[in-house]
Amino acid sequence: MLQIVSSPSGSLQYRSAHVYHTIEDRSLVPAPTISSNTGTLYTPIYTDKGPTGKVMHFSGMTAYADLISTFGNPNTRRLGLPYTAAVLHAQSGGDVVVQSVKHESATYAGFIVSLCIESKNEDGSNIEKTLGWILPDGTGFVEDAYAGTTSALIKQPTASHVPHKVYTQRISFVNSEVKNMKTFDALELYVTSLFQQEIGNKNPGIKRVFPLIYGLYNGKGSYGNNYNLYLTYNKTTVSGLPTFLATVYDKKLQEKVKLTSQVVSLSNVFQDGSPLYIERRFKRPYSTGDFTIKTLNQTEMNDLGTVLRDLIGKVNLFPNGATQAGVTAQALEASMENLKSAYSVPEDDDFHAMRNFNPTNVTEFNKIFDAQPAYEFTFTGGTEGLMKNMKEFNWDYQVNVAPATEPEDKRFLLQDMFVKAFTGSDDVQLFSLIANPADYAIDLGFPGAVKNSMITLATQRDDMQLLFNAPINIKEVNEAVNWKQKFNFQGRNLTYFSGNFEYIDPTSQRSFRVPMTFPVMFNVLAHYVNGFYESLAGLDNGLIGIVEPGSDYGLGDKSLKSNDVLTDAGFNPCSVFKQGVLYVDNQKSNYALTEISSLQEFHNNSIINRILKKLYISLQSEKHRLTSKEAVDKINRKVSIDLQEFRAKVQSIDYQGLFNTDYDLAIGLLTHRLSIQFLNTIKYHHIHLIALPQSL
Repeated sequence: MLQIVSSPSGSLQYRSAHVYHTIEDRSLVPAPTISSNTGTLYTPIYTDKGPTGKVMHFSGMTAYADLISTFGNPNTRRLGLPYTAAVLHAQSGGDVVVQSVKHESATYAGFIVSLCIESKNEDGSNIEKTLGWILPDGTGFVEDAYAGTTSALIKQPTASHVPHKVYTQRISFVNSEVKNMKTFDALELYVTSLFQQEIGNKNPGIKRVFPLIYGLYNGKGSYGNNYNLYLTYNKTTVSGLPTFLATVYDKKLQEKVKLTSQVVSLSNVFQDGSPLYIERRFKRPYSTGDFTIKTLNQTEMNDLGTVLRDLIGKVNLFPNGATQAGVTAQALEASMENLKSAYSVPEDDDFHAMRNFNPTNVTEFNKIFDAQPAYEFTFTGGTEGLMKNMKEFNWDYQVNVAPATEPEDKRFLLQDMFVKAFTGSDDVQLFSLIANPADYAIDLGFPGAVKNSMITLATQRDDMQLLFNAPINIKEVNEAVNWKQKFNFQGRNLTYFSGNFEYIDPTSQRSFRVPMTFPVMFNVLAHYVNGFYESLAGLDNGLIGIVEPGSDYGLGDKSLKSNDVLTDAGFNPCSVFKQGVLYVDNQKSNYALTEISSLQEFHNNSIINRILKKLYISLQSEKHRLTSKEAVDKINRKVSIDLQEFRAKVQSIDYQGLFNTDYDLAIGLLTHRLSIQFLNTIKYHHIHLIALPQSL
């Protein structure tokens, strides 16, 4: 996993080979006393459907469609502002990195396709199979050409022939219930337990059930119960082994799930270089990866093959000595021997004893067994856990998580879930530049605990800008200032806003209070789309949209005096352009508040972060090079090319890659020194009007 690693001291933090960075600010000067491109957003989301606990990147022209396809339509009432923001960001042309959260008590929906073998009917009677017609003396056996037709009258070859019946067994497929699965490993363990219990049963009774194929929808919650798995016949064989079609269907949407109609096999065979093994076909790049499907392992498959061989071998086709019943009878016996042989354990370890088994085609078994093919299997067991009673998105949703025998322990479950999503507790890929190339994360009205967890992300990822907002219940400037004094984390990538607005959710048509950072998110996106070197503030770049005009609280009267109060507290205020039209009027980060620095400017930090992203990825391939002058020169040339796109965005960039000391040379530490003169912004305009005396 590729991670952003900073080292303020310049010393090595890890012994493993890695790329890291330091930032030295030489732009600091005393402050006077005064009375992409596209952007990529990271946000945790709460949704009904979709994979959970997994960092997922949606990019390009299909970002919006893919996001909706994966997680469903937004609904601010049900799912809250985070998912709405992610969808709108993608709809506006931005990339998004999301992580759908569910409580740990929620369970996965899954399925188990089990092979069922019955030796008796439910009423205890024998299962009989008519093989054909035979003369009373046991000779003259003839297979019934009409068997299996809809004809009400079964025609006998001759008047002397009578039905030849044998006691047999029934082979079918059942949907074994999945329940209380919180991980795929738990399901795998459960299936193994079921199989071992059945295979080791010395007194199996009249019904045996062997799990064969099993899987989960990778999103926790009740939505997974809407899926069905269909297994259908496919006549194509590959390397002489059968294949069949596996399809996942969404009953709620009444449609096939994208990329889940796959030609598959129970064996690891390849067609045109692509694997057909069902486990592989439901992984990327062949499928979306939203479903995890497996079969029994090779040893278990061999054991199941032995069961089928024994089953076939126990059927006595002609118990009355009718083996001399002619060519037809001998042919039937031979086909049964071939069938038995097909389920022998192969010498080749690449395949198993069930290699010839096709759950969608049991024609060969139907010659002597009552056999029914596999077809439809329902996902079961998906639950919301302790979140089941939260009908509307509510940060204050609280549940007692303590066992009944212990003292009450009430938790804000939704808050806990978002905290985990910002701290990498569910998926450490959050800190990976490859999995999560996000440029910024937005405080979307998060409670204090979630805001605090965002600081963890900022600490781990020095290439992301975080936009914080005073709580959305704040209506007055002084309240915002009081909050800021307590929540005053500082850093060049931390930018603070105050204020909240009314937003009309188009899905539910309900009104919600949203933080100022919500409309500002679109300004940040435009900032990155336009090359990330212009200011975030001002009439051209900072106009506030999407929210209801005149609905703001917590921004004061937008006068210079009121805005000064917000500015002095570290907020970026708004100014009025015309009635009902506001714009962001500052872009200062919460950094070096008593001084002036180029690193206080939002756009300069955008440039720094994009440089870091570029060089972190670029330099991964330059680890373990020789320390020769030729190698270093080559790396320097590469980095210089990487920096070319940034030179037009700043006043100057001076770059040199070198070994600072003999010690650095000895340990292989190449320092890439970038001296950058940034372009700052004009914040004040002085109109100097001179009245000249009248003259002749």
